[in-house]
Amino acid sequence: MKRALRENAKLPYPHLITIFMEHFQVPTDTDPISEVKFKQKMGSEVVASFGYVQNDDGEWVPKGNAPHPPLQQGQDQQGEDDEQGNSSTTLNNVMNGIEQLQTFVGTRFDAFETRFDAFETRFGNMDMVITTRFDALQSRVGNIEEQL
Repeated sequence: MKRALRENAKLPYPHLITIFMEHFQVPTDTDPISEVKFKQKMGSEVVASFGYVQNDDGEWVPKGNAPHPPLQQGQDQQGEDDEQGNSSTTLNNVMNGIEQLQTFVGTRFDAFETRFDAFETRFGNMDMVITTRFDALQSRVGNIEEQL
């Protein structure tokens, strides 16, 4: 992790995405392998898919800060190539898989939280029972001492 915090360091995202794809059995045998460059241009559709839109100055801002709807620059290039269609379908499949994983992990954490709450309740009840029994035992010992 220390390497990832350095300036201009590569992040481990490709490895994590590969793990997610393998977990959800996304077929990757037919996809072309391309080396990702440090500085690589992205289309406006890709940036828009991250939840950003262009403002009047041409800067990309989050959708919540946008004064107008996003600019549709790529609308006239829809029939350009089928390869983008395949990659967007694969991207949608991967995103759906990640959402399913997020739901699965969220469900598991909720289950853990429920179990911990149950344990906490049980330990609280055990503490009350032990305290009650100890008090009863202490009063019996007190009665025996008085009788002696």
